[in-house]
Amino acid sequence: MNFETPKKTVFFGDSVTEGCFELYPTDYGFDTVRRPENAYPAIVTRALKERYGENAVTVNAGRSGDNSKKGLARIEADVLSLRPDIVTVAFGLNDIFRPDGFEENYGEILHKISLSGARVIVVTPNMLCTYIHPEILPEAMKVAVSAVRAQTDGTLDLIHSLSVSLAEKYDATVCDVYLYWKNLYSRGVDTTAMLANFINHPSPQMHEETARLLLEAIENI
Repeated sequence: MNFETPKKTVFFGDSVTEGCFELYPTDYGFDTVRRPENAYPAIVTRALKERYGENAVTVNAGRSGDNSKKGLARIEADVLSLRPDIVTVAFGLNDIFRPDGFEENYGEILHKISLSGARVIVVTPNMLCTYIHPEILPEAMKVAVSAVRAQTDGTLDLIHSLSVSLAEKYDATVCDVYLYWKNLYSRGVDTTAMLANFINHPSPQMHEETARLLLEAIENI
């Protein structure tokens, strides 16, 4: 990708893209600590601006709680209206609760972006927790149980597989974060301990790894 002329990149996704980390209890259950400056879009932005200056324009369009259906509903307002040159798409973690519609919704997201002329990078999700960590916030235990189930029963594996196949269908580049995490797990790494909330939000260190993989993908297109 030639950044000698201005290029706009939109990071489109869920809470991981937005920059959500630890959880804390509230009177309505729990909420999440937001530190977008530590999330992969900010890390990538700093690297691009260091290399290309003001020709590198970025927008973080991540929203906590979004799945592919909610992303599709706001793609016109939050992504396409900005006329981006590159769009990174990162959904799937919240689709574990209703995975049946993922393929159709995600495919439509990629189709709409490709029709706009923007280059698409599919960022596959990180792994979820594989067990109930003793430091999980008690108020979030129900979510944690669902996350463990989705990670161990093949639901997230399926979402990853669909993401990659849809990327191929719509000529999108794949930034395979999920494969990176799975390789760590296969080597005996405790990937659950690498989640800031011990459920689904990567630690700052793992955001650095996502940023590294995504920068490689951006350079390659």
